[in-house]
Amino acid sequence: MRLRAITVLFTILTIMPAFAATQHAAIPRLTVPEGDDGTLPLALDSLQIHVLLRGHLARTTYDLTYRNGTNRELDGDFAFPLPPDAEISDLGLYFNGRLRHAVPVERVMARSIYETTVHRRVDPALAEWSASSRALHFRIYPIPANGVKVVHLAYDQELTANPYELDLRYGATLSNVELTIESDSRIDAEGLPLARSGDRWSMHRTQYQLDGVIRAVRDKRETAIAARSADGNWYASAAVNVRSTSRDVEPATHMTVLYDASASAVQRDDAKVRDYLRQLLSLQKVTSISIVPFHISVDAAVETDASNLEQTLTAISAAGATNLAELLDHLPLIAASQPAGSRIVLVSDGITSIGDSARLAHAVQQVAKIRRPLTIINASPSADDRFLGGLARATGGSYLDLTHVDPATAAEASMRRPELMMVRVVMPPIRDVLPSSVLTTSDASITVSGRSRDPIVAFPVVTGNARHEIPVEVLETEEGIDLVRRAWARARLRELLENGATPEEVLEHGRKFSQLTPRTSLLVLERWQDYESNGLPLPPNLREQKEAEEARARDARAAWERNQREIMQARVQLAADRSAADAGSDWFITGQVVERDTPLPGVTVTLIPSGRQPIVQITDDEGRFRFAKIAAPVFAQLMAQLSGFTPTVQRLDHPAKGTHVVLSLIAGVSESITVTGSAPEMITVASVASNVSTGRSTLADQLLDPARTELAQSDALSHKTAEERLNIVNDVLAKLKTLNSADGRFRYYLASRGILGGEKLFQAEAAIVMRDVSPELAVRVLTDLIETNPDDAAMMRIIGRVLSGWGRDDLARLILERALEISPRETQTWRELFLLDIREGQDLTERQKRYASYARDERMQQTDAALQAELQRRQSGIDPRIDPNAELQIETMWDSNYTDIDLHVVEPGGEEVYYNHPRSAKNGFLHADVTAGFGPETYTLPHMAAGPYQIALVNYSGDSTRLTMETLVHVIIYIRGQRQDHFIVLTGKEDRRVVAAVP
Repeated sequence: MRLRAITVLFTILTIMPAFAATQHAAIPRLTVPEGDDGTLPLALDSLQIHVLLRGHLARTTYDLTYRNGTNRELDGDFAFPLPPDAEISDLGLYFNGRLRHAVPVERVMARSIYETTVHRRVDPALAEWSASSRALHFRIYPIPANGVKVVHLAYDQELTANPYELDLRYGATLSNVELTIESDSRIDAEGLPLARSGDRWSMHRTQYQLDGVIRAVRDKRETAIAARSADGNWYASAAVNVRSTSRDVEPATHMTVLYDASASAVQRDDAKVRDYLRQLLSLQKVTSISIVPFHISVDAAVETDASNLEQTLTAISAAGATNLAELLDHLPLIAASQPAGSRIVLVSDGITSIGDSARLAHAVQQVAKIRRPLTIINASPSADDRFLGGLARATGGSYLDLTHVDPATAAEASMRRPELMMVRVVMPPIRDVLPSSVLTTSDASITVSGRSRDPIVAFPVVTGNARHEIPVEVLETEEGIDLVRRAWARARLRELLENGATPEEVLEHGRKFSQLTPRTSLLVLERWQDYESNGLPLPPNLREQKEAEEARARDARAAWERNQREIMQARVQLAADRSAADAGSDWFITGQVVERDTPLPGVTVTLIPSGRQPIVQITDDEGRFRFAKIAAPVFAQLMAQLSGFTPTVQRLDHPAKGTHVVLSLIAGVSESITVTGSAPEMITVASVASNVSTGRSTLADQLLDPARTELAQSDALSHKTAEERLNIVNDVLAKLKTLNSADGRFRYYLASRGILGGEKLFQAEAAIVMRDVSPELAVRVLTDLIETNPDDAAMMRIIGRVLSGWGRDDLARLILERALEISPRETQTWRELFLLDIREGQDLTERQKRYASYARDERMQQTDAALQAELQRRQSGIDPRIDPNAELQIETMWDSNYTDIDLHVVEPGGEEVYYNHPRSAKNGFLHADVTAGFGPETYTLPHMAAGPYQIALVNYSGDSTRLTMETLVHVIIYIRGQRQDHFIVLTGKEDRRVVAAVP
């Protein structure tokens, strides 16, 4: 039974588009389940946007309405692509047609309140800080049957580095589009019929195909805007034009490229990176190049030159988690080993996925001490701009974002030595001027903010030796005041994080300015009773509501009922007005991808039709692809991509129906890299077909039913039932086991990941299969799960358990520390760290103090009891997890909260041990029935008898607030001390699966 609650889980993280097309906007998507764990995007029904542009500051506010045309309540996952340098300034939910805005709450408390509230069937919403600043991702539940769901959000931008652009090239027909703009800059609209009245522009259309772009052209004059806030302070923000006096950098004779080869690199625009490096090399005197790939570890350098650079980079496969702290720890040694006249280029999105923030901050401080400027390059749509910019400033280097700057301009900027320019305001009442300094390589416009207790009527800024007398405009509207105040708050947060502020300082800042920070989340609760019961201040509108309810309870109830009727009437009217969607056309094209004359399966082929969203297909076992069910484009581009091959692009002008295209891929020149003590084995470049043992048994044979190759022609995998998807995964894993070489298995895995990436069972079991031939590559495959689930503490905990069992306690500790930082309330993570400490013989005093000081989930008392028993039998060098009195021991752990997974063991003779029969005649014992979530459940048997022991798992009850009921279970089996690891996926209530039968 689904909960009747509005569950909206907000978190900022990565959106991975299949291809970032310039001629089509990334559309906000609300994806819902279809069938048995399949997914389907809901159509965007209507859109309301309000834009406020004042000087160099902008705020864009959205109300997006999605319609559920089914007769059942749905849960969904919402993804919103944020523009460059945008910061979320508002989130909210509509209750009874009234918008309620989020309030700041300490991060751990907010998560606890959210989880507790949603399982009481009340309507919460939670927004949390995470690494990437480029996308918003959150969950919505429920979406009413035959109804609509409205998503409200706003973001702020500073327009000094980039002009304002609102890309609405959705290409979809909406029932209602309302757009209003207030601007003191000129507005240019492409494809949108805006009406103007003074400094206001507007548009209102029904049944309208939205396909246009709005741009604001700000003049280059220096301007400042100020406002008096309700906190008694005056805030000001100015656009200041600075002239750089930086000098040219001497051309380098050697270059080291620190190259991000983690799994998130698959979304990087490598063509732009290679173009930038070519442009940069043309300005150098480089005779040698060192490429240092890094992922969960740092590989040995690969030596190359300018003529072979592209082939060398193409041959580097992207897999594994990102350990930026490890890279920075290696940097002093890397820098010291360079010849004179060398420079260091870091290519990364800046998103680290293992290790906690304290370790990363310490690594940055150590790198700053060596005084080697880093040229930092990003070409990914998702990135941690805060970290990359801070690292550039700490090293005296520069950060260049190729998603905003063309490679030629970036290369020219790289040839200027960054100049540190001090910034101050020469008017004593104005204080807290931010930033206090900037690094510049060329003339630029920067944002300078300050505040004062006195009215700000002038804003004289000094940058370096230049004085700027900037006129001030005072804003008086509530929205304008908040816009200016938040500009200062953003600058202050950057300063706090870069200077290593205490958690308490960051928390206080987030609370004061209602801002997402590493220590504060934004929370929305439905009722004033929920705020009061959790000790939270009431939002103003709820305070008024409480007073009204206490004074006029009957009238408030009557008003609520009237409001409900109006909402239902509006829904009925809106449903009646909705027109049928366009049916499309029967235009299609076909094609084949080959290497020389050999068909290539598993190739990602992207069709980019003019003016529309890209479409992605995967080639079948004969290298074939087909695009259909779209209108014939005026022109289109076809791009074919496969790891280890150079991508190819072909333009089609007025392609006719039935056009057949052959695309050729060329393998990279570098076919292998020598295995060293510090570098995992790299993969020989070869087609997947060459690794297959017999006949037509290629990758696609295992991924798809050979009679239904259309699965590879679309994203139809998402429409498969859970059982069908698991069968596909098992077929792929069976094929993976037949390949004997490490490079063969890894190549097959990478090709399979293009279709099955994100399937937890696939990636976990693939790692176990890979470990038979290459333990190093197995670690990269396993930690791909962290890259796809960067905020999933339970998933990280499972991966840490596995790595510890594989003898990689160093990585297990980093992953568990990150899981603890994300969710310190989960006793299971504390337990894993304690067990790790004991096995390594470490002192437990500090860990025990921290454990006692944290408020943990009270439902996890059974896990705490198990931990206390394990602490009693601790012995240095021995894993206290293992019961020395048991010949057979089984422990289960799963990745979902509020989920009851039951362990069943059928002993020889048929006696079954489970929660309702916990002890057998042979003293087989189930120690605890954990019903709250995560586990562990443990079975021990003192003496094993002859005959098989069947180990099974049953999903007794799942978390109905989750988007999917799928749960990944990790099972550790000890047979007389010898360990086995198994993974099982349970997909719904009463799902029973056999894990293993052991002798």
